[in-house]
Amino acid sequence: MTNPDGFRQILNQAEDNARKRDVKKQEKIHNKHYTSLQKEQLGQALETLQDLTGNEYYIGRKRDKFAEVEFSQVIHVT
Repeated sequence: MTNPDGFRQILNQAEDNARKRDVKKQEKIHNKHYTSLQKEQLGQALETLQDLTGNEYYIGRKRDKFAEVEFSQVIHVT
């Protein structure tokens, strides 16, 4: 017989490893997409927008609906 707690632990470890892989993959994609000059200009634009409005913003790229999209989970703290 298998131990349910052991199985649960193995599943949790597999999920953690999958998340780490996804984060590394997205980081590589992001690093290839933006040059250092673009990152600097984007940061300046976001700072200016934050100074003007007092709100924090982020800029994301719109994806093609037919492109491969990896699983993404966002947790908002309220």
